[in-house]
Order: sequence, then structure tokens, then C-alpha cells
Amino acid sequence: MQVTDRLRSPDLGRWLAQVQQVGRCTNPIRVVGSSETIDTATGVVLRSYSSASEPDGITYLRCGNRRRAVCESCSHQYQGDIFHVIMAGAAGGMKNVPAEGVCCTSR
Repeated sequence: MQVTDRLRSPDLGRWLAQVQQVGRCTNPIRVVGSSETIDTATGVVLRSYSSASEPDGITYLRCGNRRRAVCESCSHQYQGDIFHVIMAGAAGGMKNVPAEGVCCTSR
């Protein structure tokens, strides 16, 4: 699609939202398909989603690569995550980790 066509498109707002969602990811993943969340007790569809409703029929997701050389944006996001994982295990008392921390041996 040409830039001028995109700017005139009625789904420009949704397309811009998709761009914002992937942030500065340099290798966004293109996903096509659908999903449904179903209540197993009743069989009622609680939520449904289809990439067909997106501009160009594609859903874009961040690549999630942790290597800076591959995707600086995604690697930056995961640097903070690993800090919290390490601190929760070392210090304990965070995110459902007992205050005494965790031990590597079985009890």
C-alpha cells in the first residue's frame, strides 16, 4: 500500500494503534488467524478476535528478542524483566515469592 493510500484509508487510526503497540520493534511478527475464549462450563464464547478485522488482515506482535544486536527495543524491555526475576529470587517477598527467598535444593 502506498503512503498516500494509507493516509487516506478509513482504518488509519487502527493501523496507527498497531504501530504504537509494537513500539520500536525492528522485527515485528505478522500473525494471521483467530482465537476464542470459551467458558468451559457453559460453552459460551466470552471473547473472540480475528486478524481479519485488522488493517491488511494482519496482527503485528513485538518480536520479543532479548539480544540488543537483533532488536534494541525488545531487548531493552526484557532487561527490566530479568532484573525483577533475579531480585525476586534473591530477596524474596516479591511477586508471590516467600520473604525468605527461594532455595535451589529440594526440601
